[in-house]
Amino acid sequence: MDDDIVRPRVNELQILEGDDNVDTYGNILPPNSADGYDDERVGLVWRYENGVVSQAGSEFIWHRPGLRSPGGIWGPTGGHFDVNGTYHPDIGPMMEYQTCSVFNCWRFLPCRFTDVDASTVDDPFWHNLEFRHDRPNTGITRIIVPGGSQRHVVGRNPSWMPHVLPDIFATPDPSAPQSTGLGGSFAIIIALLALTKRPRHMDDVFLQGQWNRHQWTGSRCPQAGKKKEKKNYISEFFGVLLLTSNS
Repeated sequence: MDDDIVRPRVNELQILEGDDNVDTYGNILPPNSADGYDDERVGLVWRYENGVVSQAGSEFIWHRPGLRSPGGIWGPTGGHFDVNGTYHPDIGPMMEYQTCSVFNCWRFLPCRFTDVDASTVDDPFWHNLEFRHDRPNTGITRIIVPGGSQRHVVGRNPSWMPHVLPDIFATPDPSAPQSTGLGGSFAIIIALLALTKRPRHMDDVFLQGQWNRHQWTGSRCPQAGKKKEKKNYISEFFGVLLLTSNS
């Protein structure tokens, strides 16, 4: 991973008002079909290399031809010279690294995710957040797609709890070792970091350098994931993350 250049972007998916999807326990869930989504709020493209996060150049853009159509990050794919010898870069789709949609459902489902762009498919398979523990135990908790075998983090007193993950995921084992980090799915981790910010400000976590060189120094904004008064309008709970390697 650290040898790669990865360009992440976090978009906020918007839910159409009136698209109710609630389970038997009252938890608000993502729409069952792509028809439940409206236009997204498009975020910036970032550059991640060897733990360093910086803003990508203006030549990297988000391209989605239409609502419910697959989208992706476009950037320089080569170039050509015209008859006058002037160089013109060619812009096209970059190679996809990873895609996921992450949803804050509140209560007992603080995080659900799927490894597709949920705004483009019907009946995506949603997973609850689960983890894998290293053997031997290194103190690192790993988020696994499509899901691990553990429901709690591996170590005690992680510095990123309750800001990145709520206390519901804390280990119940008083003899557990000290936590030494959070790893696994890069896409889901980026989405969780973005969801610590208030709506329309998901890029702040990177603009303000709160996650850089593998260190998390931020905190959860009090307005992060605030529930709308209208029970059927839950647009602020979504982030869709599309990642592309530099090809």
